[in-house]
Amino acid sequence: NNVSTTQFDVVVTDNELPVIANTPADISVNNDLGICGAVVTWTLPTASDNCDVDTLVSNHNSGDEFPVGTTTVVYTATDIYNNVSTTQFDVVVTDDELPVIAGTPADISVNNDLGICGAVVTWTLPTASDNCDVDTFVSTHNSGDEFPVGTTTVVYTATDIYNNVSTTQFDIVVTDNELPVIANTPVDINVNNDLGICGAVVTWTLPTASDNCSVDTLVSTHNSGDVFPVGTTTVVYTATDIYNNVSTTQFDIVVTDNELPV
Repeated sequence: NNVSTTQFDVVVTDNELPVIANTPADISVNNDLGICGAVVTWTLPTASDNCDVDTLVSNHNSGDEFPVGTTTVVYTATDIYNNVSTTQFDVVVTDDELPVIAGTPADISVNNDLGICGAVVTWTLPTASDNCDVDTFVSTHNSGDEFPVGTTTVVYTATDIYNNVSTTQFDIVVTDNELPVIANTPVDINVNNDLGICGAVVTWTLPTASDNCSVDTLVSTHNSGDVFPVGTTTVVYTATDIYNNVSTTQFDIVVTDNELPV
């Protein structure tokens, strides 16, 4: 009954990685209305192992709100012997929501400012907002600019940080109601008849016309150097500007016959 023993160890190491199944494919969605992101859900992957899975964790959860852009979701499976496997997929959220422009002025109609071919026009500025952020908000014209006679369209353009663009516009209509100015109208002219005719050739210094915009025509019922009959003739000058505003001025030419019968 004498006994001896001896022994040795058999060491079995688990080096088999966990297996993660049903990893979602990459997910692409548009933003949810009014937010700079989207709530995204997916079917959860599963993990198995030749021994046992200890944990299966993710850096993001199904049902989370994901920001605009690309987010990588990583699942990590660890077995009870600390073997680790990972899998991943991308969640891509695209912002397709346009900026919102509020407070666009109605069309503005004004008369020209005195002495200029246009008008200084002001308005309350519109505003722009976005589900993400507005990058730029610009206009073709500024409140307080001088606008020419006619119709000018003012366009506001809002661009968000993801290059979605909205525009709005209104018209500024400037009407020229300023009359041309006629200067140097002659005073009434009194002359005797020219010898041998029942009238007289009469000359005068021509008047001139100016306008805040431009004079289109300056015409007269008679010309300097015409023969005027005995009696009173009214000479009328009419100035018309390029926007059909009209001014007139006049003077009389009185020819007296003092030639005796022969």
